[in-house]
Amino acid sequence: MYVRSASAETCPAEVDLRLWVMARLGYDPFSPQASRVVVARIDAQQGALHGNVELVDAQGLTSGQRSMTSRPERCAELARAMALSISLAIDPERASQPPALPAAAPRQEPAAAPPREPAASAAAPPTPPRDAPAARGAQQDGHFFAGAALASSSGALPGFGLGGLGYLGFRVSRLAVSLEGRGLESFVGRNVGQSGRLSGSLLGPGAALCGEALREFSGCLVAFVAAQRLTSSAVAEPKASTGLFVGLGPRLLWRKPLQAGLGLTLGLEGLVNLSRNTARLSNADVWTAWPVSAGGVLGLDTHFL
Repeated sequence: MYVRSASAETCPAEVDLRLWVMARLGYDPFSPQASRVVVARIDAQQGALHGNVELVDAQGLTSGQRSMTSRPERCAELARAMALSISLAIDPERASQPPALPAAAPRQEPAAAPPREPAASAAAPPTPPRDAPAARGAQQDGHFFAGAALASSSGALPGFGLGGLGYLGFRVSRLAVSLEGRGLESFVGRNVGQSGRLSGSLLGPGAALCGEALREFSGCLVAFVAAQRLTSSAVAEPKASTGLFVGLGPRLLWRKPLQAGLGLTLGLEGLVNLSRNTARLSNADVWTAWPVSAGGVLGLDTHFL
């Protein structure tokens, strides 16, 4: 069985894998009467393509499995690496020889290949052994990514805060690190006194360290340092003050791969406000940042290089 996820539909088809295996071995090793079946799959996760090939015996037990990773623009290379591993699993001696070049002499009928035990069903190429060298040919290198998102916060500013978030990072295997820039401003603000209003803004850099947990989900540790400005209006003595805001906490991130390396991201986070700034009017505290603020992000990202 050969399966391509919706985000990997542009990858080579099953017939391409079979032809590459046949060209490498010099004969067709596939048969509907085979006692072994290989399940091959290519799908996209976290901005990368993942190829998996699993060998299943007649009892339905897995006897071998190989996983490979590639950049989305190198899907053909990933499929060729899978085909080479399949060839090595079927016939290591023939597969390890370089492909034969076209002969200049007149064509002759090739000698009949000796009968061989069917290696796998025609519907699925066989899996490579665990020590197959083709796995080293799969792309295991990392890549840069960038994105932009809408951001919200409750508890770090007077009233509900809205703004934007931009980031640039590097991802390798299941880990990713990124530098962020965030700007937030009170959407409505907070009423003070009879007709006064208190509002604020946050602007500054941050960083995130993320690890893939379950398929499209990642867990992150986020740090955010910003200049926090608080402003009062419609009061007897309007004031504005600026202080340092420091937040640290977890973020749960869900990423849905789209086409052309683009991904939709949705995240929920909670930050411990390490610097709980306070606004004072008329010698009285009218607002203090919450001990913990909650927020969310919604945006798009893409990979490059």
